[in-house]
Amino acid sequence: MAIDIAGANTYFGESVHVNSSAWTTITEPRRIAAIAQARRDIEQFIGDTSLDETETDHGDFPRHDVAVYEQALFLLQKQDRQAVIDGLIKNYATTDRRGFMSDIAPIKGTIAPEAVKFLVVSPRAIRLVRG
Repeated sequence: MAIDIAGANTYFGESVHVNSSAWTTITEPRRIAAIAQARRDIEQFIGDTSLDETETDHGDFPRHDVAVYEQALFLLQKQDRQAVIDGLIKNYATTDRRGFMSDIAPIKGTIAPEAVKFLVVSPRAIRLVRG
């Protein structure tokens, strides 16, 4: 089974997933885009561009399909939370006790904790990246 919108919709089914309403309230084009981005994120995170696309069951491990779907929801929710924070920053000026503007950091974290649960990740892996 391909990692796609049909699989994600099944995974986030109303009687299956606690966050089903969060998934279904988002427009389908945004969900499809989030799945594509999530797939790239997971591939980079595990260092493999050939994710296992076979249909997985509850006891299977790792579950690349589920990791991608959880990452997609995380990206969409993160984007929405950041938009709220950005709106608050525009509307409210906060200062610290010395009178300086305080920094409100953007939401950090690139991989959803829920996605990591379904992946095999070496805790001692060293990843070199160009920056």
